[in-house]
Amino acid sequence: MPNKLVHVSKVNRGVIALPKAIRDAAGITERSLVRITFENGKITIEPLKVRRVRLPERAKQAVEEALREELKLEEAKADRLVKH
Repeated sequence: MPNKLVHVSKVNRGVIALPKAIRDAAGITERSLVRITFENGKITIEPLKVRRVRLPERAKQAVEEALREELKLEEAKADRLVKH
């Protein structure tokens, strides 16, 4: 899909509906995970590719703890951005 300006007519409670043509071009489906970033006044949405791997239980626990910590840091960063 070539770069094209798309106007979103309504944001309802922070929810923005992406047009189907853009979702299709980006490979975003109803169950897709996306990364949303805000930097220099721009919001970027990137589809994430999930890779499943089997981990030993100790490694699994370490990864889960790291992900929880990353989520807390990202939420704190988002709060700081919103307050400024």
